[in-house]
Amino acid sequence: MSKRQHASKRSAYEIAKSAQNTPTITKETQQLTPKSKNGLKEEEMDRIDELCSMMQTVMKKLETLDLIKDEESINFSHADLDDLKKEMKERKEAEDEREIKIKILEDSNPAASRKCHRPQSAIDAG
Repeated sequence: MSKRQHASKRSAYEIAKSAQNTPTITKETQQLTPKSKNGLKEEEMDRIDELCSMMQTVMKKLETLDLIKDEESINFSHADLDDLKKEMKERKEAEDEREIKIKILEDSNPAASRKCHRPQSAIDAG
């Protein structure tokens, strides 16, 4: 026959010790717990409800402010883009005007345009 192995003395001690340290619910504790939750005065409950509704209102307003802030940011970005596009268009127009003026000047004075395009050594030799 085989012998069954019993739990060690140490584990038996630990089990007994934990059973002693487990909190027990007494009648006083049982009576206090439900009363502490439901025993709040009606005024206190009204005040809590009022605070809760105020917090909900504040949270809605904060969400609205966040949306407005996002919309303003988007509008600002769009306005900035429009400004940049306008500036680029103005620069392009000014550049086109300068190119036209340069072309007119080159066409009116062909000798000057040839002189500008010759290398420096050709000018010194000529």
